[in-house]
Amino acid sequence: MDLLFMEMQKSSHTIFLKYYLQYYEKIYRYLYFRAYENKSLAEDLTSETFLKALEKFETFDLEKKFSSWIYAIARNCLIDHFRKQKNREEVSLIDQMDSLSQEEDEVLELFDAQLTRKKILESLKNLPEKQRELLLLKYFDQLENKEIVQLLDIDATTLRVQQYRALKKLKTLLPPTFFLIFIFIFI
Repeated sequence: MDLLFMEMQKSSHTIFLKYYLQYYEKIYRYLYFRAYENKSLAEDLTSETFLKALEKFETFDLEKKFSSWIYAIARNCLIDHFRKQKNREEVSLIDQMDSLSQEEDEVLELFDAQLTRKKILESLKNLPEKQRELLLLKYFDQLENKEIVQLLDIDATTLRVQQYRALKKLKTLLPPTFFLIFIFIFI
């Protein structure tokens, strides 16, 4: 019986390793973007995310999407971190939109990067937190709607309506040219 248990444990560690290799960079980017471009913090939170996932991997249902599960753990680690930080200093989630990832920066250079980037960031900061989070998950983290539905525990129709409203609100906050650039880059 012990030999069978060890084989099963080895198999689950192999499966987890495959997921780790597939999602490490995505989770790191997700956390880096939301951690004020703090590389050290993003690395710590990414490690914490995968450590928690490994500890609870035996409870993960292999029939479900791993991406939704790991993003939920990452999101919770980030929330826990900022909750702890809040006790030491006031941290606003709105201020987490300090920069676009390196890939988006390279594209934005074609469109007078400084002005465009500043305007898009200002506009995203002015969105309600829920709308901002939906746009980040969909367009910056490139999650599918199915994954976002699971992560935020909402139904697909609600998600589509909220995404539409978020884009509509962003359109009112951005000059037409900048909104077109946003659409061109992310959609």
